[in-house]
Amino acid sequence: MANTRSAATIPGPAATAPPRPGPPQQGGAGRSRKRWSTPRRLWVGLVATVLSVLLLAAAAAATVQGEVSSARKTSGPVEAQAVNVQELYFALADADAAAATGILDSPAPPVRFTTRYQSDITQADDALAASAVDVADDENASGKLQLLEEQLSEYTGLIGTAQANNRQGFPVGGAYLREASNLLENTMLPEAESILVTETDARAASATDSGGVSYLTLLAALLVLACGLFTWRLLSETTRRTVNAGLALALLGAVLVLGWTEAASHSARTRMTTASADFDLVAASQQARSDVAQISADEASSVVSQGADNGKAAQNGDAALTNLGGQLGLVEAANSGAGDQALLNQITAQVAAIKKDASTGDYSGATTAMVGSGDADGGLLVPLDSLAGLLATSEHGFQAQYRKDSSAAGGVYVGGPWPLVLVGLLAAVAAAYGVNRRIAEYR
Repeated sequence: MANTRSAATIPGPAATAPPRPGPPQQGGAGRSRKRWSTPRRLWVGLVATVLSVLLLAAAAAATVQGEVSSARKTSGPVEAQAVNVQELYFALADADAAAATGILDSPAPPVRFTTRYQSDITQADDALAASAVDVADDENASGKLQLLEEQLSEYTGLIGTAQANNRQGFPVGGAYLREASNLLENTMLPEAESILVTETDARAASATDSGGVSYLTLLAALLVLACGLFTWRLLSETTRRTVNAGLALALLGAVLVLGWTEAASHSARTRMTTASADFDLVAASQQARSDVAQISADEASSVVSQGADNGKAAQNGDAALTNLGGQLGLVEAANSGAGDQALLNQITAQVAAIKKDASTGDYSGATTAMVGSGDADGGLLVPLDSLAGLLATSEHGFQAQYRKDSSAAGGVYVGGPWPLVLVGLLAAVAAAYGVNRRIAEYR
């Protein structure tokens, strides 16, 4: 009985309550389950590096292709457009000079004047046709050229009427000549000049595009560097290998792509800067030729009008003479002194002589000082024509040098974009091969 009571009074082990559910533990084991595996991280590095290398190659290739295209356009169509419009400007001015001096010379102008006038009109027609083709995609310029073509027909009609009246000895011939010259100087030449400015600006813009810095290429190169270094560090930490040959070749290829592109762009910029200076000399020579023609036309018109135009033609001639001096300074400096200045001094002296005769009413003396006597060359026309010839020679030389330098700007990109594409593909393959071999060790 005692044993029974004793057993009943001895306490037993306390019952253990079941654990309550709680939030999951956030220990190291949980973090390791959420963290990407090493092969997966290597795959991310591989894909990022390959894509960034391909992006760099594509950006560099697009940059080079655009710059080659700009260089070719600058040395070809754009330059031809500007030259055609400038030739149109010169032909119109010279035609007016030939017509005015022919009427001034005699009722029946010498053949040298009539032939020159017809040649200038033909040249103007040809330049109009060529320019219309050049600016076919420019509605504004095409409209101006169409208007110029219509005005040229009106101009030649007025000159024809002036010549017919001059042959009859009618003074009204001079009035028709003034009307034709006013149409040319106040309407046609300014319109031609506005087209010329547009085409010259287009050439300058195209030259700027050639050899420019490609920020997309630079950004792509930075992306390659970031992805490559990330993958390199990951490989170093996980595989204990300091160098991965494939990744090293990929980064080297990226450096070659960027270095070659930037070096070629710098060389292209340098050559295009030189070409732009050449083109400025072409434009200066062409403008000086136009000024020569303008002086001839204005001085002849001032004598024909005998003061009826209130000295407007003479004032225009003075402005052209002043502008000629500035343009000749550029041309002669580039030619290391070609004798242009001596001719300019002679022209200035003979213009002063014509003005002196006209101011005293000696229009016969002014006419002789302008066109010479008889059918032989003489007077102001001699130095004017000599200077125009020298300027034409200088212009052709500058033009040839411009085409050479602008073509060289595109020629620095040997093979165009394709070498860059090839190097980029090889770099991507090298990166894929090098990193994939390390990934294979985990399979």
